[in-house]
Amino acid sequence: MAGTADPSTQRPGSPRPRHSTTFHRDFVTARDAKFGLSVFLRDGDDIFQTYFTTGRGVEYASTFRALADLTPYGRGEDWEDSPRGWPQVPTHSWERLNDQY
Repeated sequence: MAGTADPSTQRPGSPRPRHSTTFHRDFVTARDAKFGLSVFLRDGDDIFQTYFTTGRGVEYASTFRALADLTPYGRGEDWEDSPRGWPQVPTHSWERLNDQY
């Protein structure tokens, strides 16, 4: 899934280069899907795809909590099993009522 930086698609002011890959064609449309949701984990120079879904499975990720639950380290709450030293916060400590922001 290696890509090359494409300066023609660089978003003005963005510190991150955009990359061009064949991932969508090779992985998503190869499964006869028009779209898909992937979650990746980067460990040094290695990149792992930890989750993929398409079709109705994408509806699950329509809220922040559901999307965060799909990531390799989840919401970062203290009840989750995370690597030693990985930051964790008390359960639901990031939630606020509308007038508390």
